[in-house]
Amino acid sequence: MERKGIRTERGDLNREIEITNGQIRSLRARINKVNEWLYAVPINDIAPTMVQMATGIAGGDNLKTQWQKIADVKAMANALIFLQENGIADIAELAATVKRMHKQQYDVADKLKKANRRFDTLTLHLAHHDNLKEHKAVYQKYRQLDLKKRNAYHKKHEDAIEKYKAAKQYLDAVMNGKSPIPVKEWRKEALEKLAEKHKLYDEFYKLRGDVKNVETLRRSAERIMSEQTPERTPTREREMGL
Repeated sequence: MERKGIRTERGDLNREIEITNGQIRSLRARINKVNEWLYAVPINDIAPTMVQMATGIAGGDNLKTQWQKIADVKAMANALIFLQENGIADIAELAATVKRMHKQQYDVADKLKKANRRFDTLTLHLAHHDNLKEHKAVYQKYRQLDLKKRNAYHKKHEDAIEKYKAAKQYLDAVMNGKSPIPVKEWRKEALEKLAEKHKLYDEFYKLRGDVKNVETLRRSAERIMSEQTPERTPTREREMGL
């Protein structure tokens, strides 16, 4: 269903599990590496155009297998779409896009961290509320028993009783004397945060795909330039503010 473009709960779970702090750091490092390369791109006639860089992806080694050639054609198509969607026609515009991507990954990481933290808090609130509601009857009966029967009852229902007590203590601290418990508001906000997280996951994966396209363009440009032998290759001097 996911391959057909139909979103599933399992797919959302897999996306959530996959996005870790390590992956965020890895994406950041890849963007920085691409940016460093853009500083050194030559500005003379040897510098390939965006179209040359994109179409050059499917060229090169004749010893490639059929599967490798097909993969290159797909990569070329993705790169061309990326260039068109972002209105990139030259190195300067590519550099500007990478600068935007650099800022975007920080924004996504920060928003995702905050959304995860709030969602986890709400999930904990709701879990304790559910325990309070589920085990209330058992705890009330336990409190009504005389001391002789209470110990035996506690031994039999210890898990439920302790969960109720822990939930009561937790929620009393959260509410700080206020009432009633805003469980409906918590559930509504939790759903909103979940939707926000999914949107951020999509943004992260889109950004990662864009970074892959830039990396593909870079490899193509390097191959094209390596096939030429210029006498001088002055580097582009540009302040990108990163």
